[in-house]
Amino acid sequence: MKSFTFVRNMLIIMTLSHYLVSSTLAHVGPGPAALNDPNADSGIPQSVSGSPSIVYQPPKKTKYSDIPHTFCFDFKANWTSSSGNEVYDSNGNVVYRVSHFVNHTRLEGRIFVILDVHGKELLRVFQTRPSCGSPLKQRFHTSSSVIYKWDLRAALPDRWHIQSPRGYLPYDDYVYRRARYHNQGSITPGFHHHRVARISRNDAESGWELAKIKSGKVGCVRTNNQIPIKYLLGLVYSTIIVYDHCPK
Repeated sequence: MKSFTFVRNMLIIMTLSHYLVSSTLAHVGPGPAALNDPNADSGIPQSVSGSPSIVYQPPKKTKYSDIPHTFCFDFKANWTSSSGNEVYDSNGNVVYRVSHFVNHTRLEGRIFVILDVHGKELLRVFQTRPSCGSPLKQRFHTSSSVIYKWDLRAALPDRWHIQSPRGYLPYDDYVYRRARYHNQGSITPGFHHHRVARISRNDAESGWELAKIKSGKVGCVRTNNQIPIKYLLGLVYSTIIVYDHCPK
């Protein structure tokens, strides 16, 4: 019995000693090596190797994060100049021209072309004379397989469709959901509601737009590049021609 009591007392003494030593070390603070470590007790997350961990900060979302590529133009189109209508990138550089002229020669009929900055023709759009009151969808063909369809929809805001054969573009049908009173709105794949592009007006966010677009009627196409820009510009200038002829 005495031996059992002795063992029990020894265990109690050892436990108390361990507790006192641990408490003392906890209040002593870091040792000399830790004092020389710039990251010791600094609150900086440490990796397994002891070096500071890099904390990932996701990029902040903006109004147009989903459609980051921007091209701006003058909504007041000039069809009489052989230099055409200039289209600018987000830095104010001319990257495309839209014109009734090719090599300073005016095209016959209601045709306009999309040219790159070197004058290379990228797309030709054949504009039939729009029928302003027609309830039928009107088609405007291009030099490729893409067709623009204009759907007036009576008293509702009209819709434009960019249509192509299956597999030519990621979706066979894109819809430009124009606002009721303005030529602006989002472009979505078919009946989906996630936008892949947007046409906007009075859109001068960078400052250079009003310096270069003298009319002050700044328009921009913002896109995620799912639809090639030449087809978006073909749509934009088709709508400009139609609404100049058929105000709505």
